[in-house]
Amino acid sequence: MGITGILAIVLTQIDKIILIKLLPLNEFGYYVFASSITLAILVISTTFYSSLFPRFSQLVKNNDVVKLIDLYHGSSQVLAVIIIPLSSVITVFSFQILMLWTGDEVLSNNTYILVKFLVIGSALNSLVFIPYALQIAYGWTKLAVWQNFIAIIILVPLMLIFTKRYGAEGAAFIWVILNFGYLVVGVPIMHLKLLPTEKWRWYRSTVVIPLIATIGSMGLYKLINLKMESPSSALFQITAVLIISWCFAALATPYTRRLSINYVMARIR
Repeated sequence: MGITGILAIVLTQIDKIILIKLLPLNEFGYYVFASSITLAILVISTTFYSSLFPRFSQLVKNNDVVKLIDLYHGSSQVLAVIIIPLSSVITVFSFQILMLWTGDEVLSNNTYILVKFLVIGSALNSLVFIPYALQIAYGWTKLAVWQNFIAIIILVPLMLIFTKRYGAEGAAFIWVILNFGYLVVGVPIMHLKLLPTEKWRWYRSTVVIPLIATIGSMGLYKLINLKMESPSSALFQITAVLIISWCFAALATPYTRRLSINYVMARIR
């Protein structure tokens, strides 16, 4: 666990160490500012991990596989329903959100593409927090150690190459590649050993369904083609799209749909 923690710190900070040597100070400042936008996503996923890990450990100890599977899928789906619409809205409306927040057009113009890449990467990273909690509950730490170790070996040369060629945006794109690798390589490797029959159900219910629902809701907004003519209009529209995307994703995803229906029925009674 200590080694995993050290490697995780290196992974999350090594980009800053490299970029401060390669980028002009103003570009480095834009990158650090854009990175701060992703903190909300990581705080949400970290909170889920901290809350669920003790329960996972208890179920593993009791060998209650049925409840463990239900909790694994249910918590993954709830986290996905929160994270995927939120990160999608931030990605699509990154410039508008930055303008609402800072009121600085120069800062927004130089930061919004960085925000898009970093938010996508953080969203992908958040989706693997629940599988990571499952690994640690089983006491299986080697996979995380090797994943992070290999990621560092790959990350450093790629970041050097992409930063020299594409600047800060190239470095931000590497964060997407890194976390996409965790999602499509790390999770299947985990399922070879832990809950091997649940891999495709996890991908379908945690990634595919919430993502399609979110894309559908945002596609409807694009079809309406409303203009953001003022800050208040932009704030209202972005908030509305986020709420509608959450609703679409919650109703499309099996576990959250069941929770929503049960809540409504209980209120009616």
